[in-house]
Amino acid sequence: MTRCILKDEPVFSVYVAGSLFTLFERMGNITFAQLIKGFIQGELERRGSNLVCQVILPQEEAKTLIKDGKLDLEAVVANCIHHAKTVTVMVASGDGPDCDSGTCIEIGVRHGYDPKLPIVLYRTDFRGSEENGMNAMLKICGEPVMVPSFGEDLHQLVQAIAKVAVERGLAFLNAQAA
Repeated sequence: MTRCILKDEPVFSVYVAGSLFTLFERMGNITFAQLIKGFIQGELERRGSNLVCQVILPQEEAKTLIKDGKLDLEAVVANCIHHAKTVTVMVASGDGPDCDSGTCIEIGVRHGYDPKLPIVLYRTDFRGSEENGMNAMLKICGEPVMVPSFGEDLHQLVQAIAKVAVERGLAFLNAQAA
């Protein structure tokens, strides 16, 4: 269930980066965003945190950036860059023969802006390539969450990602507060 976040309520913001060009990718992203929000909120509460999880899904943000019936691509880029720099944690898909190029740019922007900003890169694709099945440049994200998908247990994947996202996000926030 989605609820409004009150103005002064502390937020644990999550940006979901990944492919969003096909109907199946977008539908999968919506399901993933709903699940990750629930699992992260549960993990935050389990740890005694009063933070409220907010998930930012680029494809939903893009719907607000249509002008005269056309997608304003400059506004989309600015929006993605803004969120890449400002959210608590970025959760990025490393699936595919090679990671989505837009996702790679978002990761690079985030890391270039501040290398301490947490990124959780996950991979379910069982195909291999360079480094743990991903481009070696993605090592800047830290240790990826690897859940090769020979099965279809989406909850197991999301739970593993949520745990790492909360660990990295809270560690970052605590370091910022110190």
